Amino acid sequence: MRVIRVLHIDDDPEQSRFLKIFLETSDPSLHVESTISPHESLKLIKSKNFDCIICDYQMPLMNGIQLSIAIRENKDTPIIIYTGHGSEEIAEAAFTAGVDDYVRKEINPSHYQVLANRVKQSVEKYRAEKELLDSLQTSEKVLTSLPSGIIIYEYQPPDKLIFIDANPAALQESKIVLSKVQGKDFHEIWKSNEYELKQRYVEAIKSQTPVIMDRIYWDNDLVQGFFKIHAFPISENRIVVSFDNISDQVETETRLKVSNLKEEQNRKRLEVLHRHALDLDKYHTREEVFNYTVELIVDTFGFENAEILIAENETLRQVAMKGYLAVDVILPLNGPGICVRCFIEAKTITINDVSKTPDYLSLTELESNQIKSELVTPIFLDDDVLGVLNIQSPVLERFSDVDRRLVETFASHVSKAISRIKQMEEITSSEQRYRSILDESRDAVFVLTGFTVQYVNERVAELLGYDTREELLNMSPIDMIAPEDRELISGRIDARRRGENVPNKYEFRMQRKDGSIVHVETHVNRIIYEGKPSSLSFVRDISDRKRIEEALNQSEGWFRYIYEESPMGIELYDKDGYLYDANKADLDFFGVESVDNFRQWNLFKDSALTEQQKNKLKNGETVNLITERNFDDIKNYETSRTGISYFEAIFKPVIIKEGDTNLAYIALIKDITDIKT
Repeated sequence: MRVIRVLHIDDDPEQSRFLKIFLETSDPSLHVESTISPHESLKLIKSKNFDCIICDYQMPLMNGIQLSIAIRENKDTPIIIYTGHGSEEIAEAAFTAGVDDYVRKEINPSHYQVLANRVKQSVEKYRAEKELLDSLQTSEKVLTSLPSGIIIYEYQPPDKLIFIDANPAALQESKIVLSKVQGKDFHEIWKSNEYELKQRYVEAIKSQTPVIMDRIYWDNDLVQGFFKIHAFPISENRIVVSFDNISDQVETETRLKVSNLKEEQNRKRLEVLHRHALDLDKYHTREEVFNYTVELIVDTFGFENAEILIAENETLRQVAMKGYLAVDVILPLNGPGICVRCFIEAKTITINDVSKTPDYLSLTELESNQIKSELVTPIFLDDDVLGVLNIQSPVLERFSDVDRRLVETFASHVSKAISRIKQMEEITSSEQRYRSILDESRDAVFVLTGFTVQYVNERVAELLGYDTREELLNMSPIDMIAPEDRELISGRIDARRRGENVPNKYEFRMQRKDGSIVHVETHVNRIIYEGKPSSLSFVRDISDRKRIEEALNQSEGWFRYIYEESPMGIELYDKDGYLYDANKADLDFFGVESVDNFRQWNLFKDSALTEQQKNKLKNGETVNLITERNFDDIKNYETSRTGISYFEAIFKPVIIKEGDTNLAYIALIKDITDIKT
């Protein structure tokens, strides 16, 4: 059971005592700490970590909203205003101040169970959002498909905040061109916006703490509107700014101030809307979201029929239905119908009397007799219409402007839930593709969190002589290291965990299951794996390279002289055909400064060799050829040569060590371009 730490702030000690007793009794996971002083609460919040804050509204010196504003300056912890002196104006001010929930006190002790549930919902939603932000950092492809705008800035002392990159959603929302703003300072791009926002980002980088602004009004030459901003540092000098345009949400919330309704009716409707938004976060499929929505609309608001239709194969197909008219519906998008018209026009339609509109389509005689009015609103997914939410009634002029706004809000909640589900599906798909790539890698791949092996591919088992990779998941990574190198590798893992700079490419020795030693080279990168800092290591067997080095060392006196001074190009390849070394004459011929720039060249992928010649080499036979090389076609390597050159080559397999069945290859290259031309 995961503990939820709650801070309760109320100037009435008796209220604090009762709340602590009833909340902790209602839910053992809740641990409540109380204070009667708003000023003392700020000290507690600064010195301790709380998962949720419950705050009274009416208190001396500082009311609950003023206290919430003070808390929001440094903390994004969920806040619930819990008061017996509430009103619509207080609720509106609370949500404007960044409060997450608003609950009125009631005399019945059973109400504490309701409060406990609201606390858990707020905390679980907050934790889920934090976990989602962590997971988004693991996949660049998911980042580019996010509906939220993402901008990366880099702080350059003393006062520069440089625009580094942005995803497509950010460019579309802000109406900027990436190539025109990259490398520019914040105020060169957003000239009319206040200096304070830039300073908040800079301070967040310096303190390595996130910045959360639930509502900020942005107004410049290109963009005007309300935005929700989350900014979090990703390194010592960079920060990611995630933002969403909530202008429609703000407008909808504003329109929901239905002052002509009685206070009790208004409160209940707002609570249902709030519950709908929170509850949708629990669902993981579209079907669950659709069914829950129509059931809540009919059961809570008294509407007689509710259905959701989704566009599919040039039709609108009913996917959820609640009410007394249980009729399966499939409507062609090129045909009649109020739902079809709503989908095509992408706007809400209210019909007070369906008999007076030519768009009305009756599917059954029963429906024709009982449906008198209809309210249809579109459901969006990103910028496209996904489907419609349709409400029907046997009463003429059933739907008011307030009803229209409520139904539009339900549709907005559904849109956000479907967008979240789509994001999670994309994250899952991206992770599966990423894991598939690692599984197929010819290198051995490890993912380590500290000294725990989280993942290995099949190549690791092959490299170390184990039957399955599952055996390796239960081992310490140090047990896979040759005894002579264990201290070195252990120290580097520790240093990497502490955030110190450690070489990301180096050689060491590993120990196979049978005790034999294998020489390897590793490339290590830091990643986030399942929300935790981890390391991703690509390990390659370099035993052939070591044998080549040994052979070179044994014959250093004569071979090195021939190798370096020969006017012919000489190339050395390992058993898999990858270039290991080349002499100066060869580098000059290919126009390459260093063999390091050419190591990924593979003999068996060279188009100059036919498949028959490659097979002869693999079978230990020598290959002679005269061919041409068009350097203009070599795209993956930097070379100073251009045009077509001709060369004569001899490729010969060699045994590196007596008795060894593994081949390596040597090539002698002669430039004959002058002769051919």
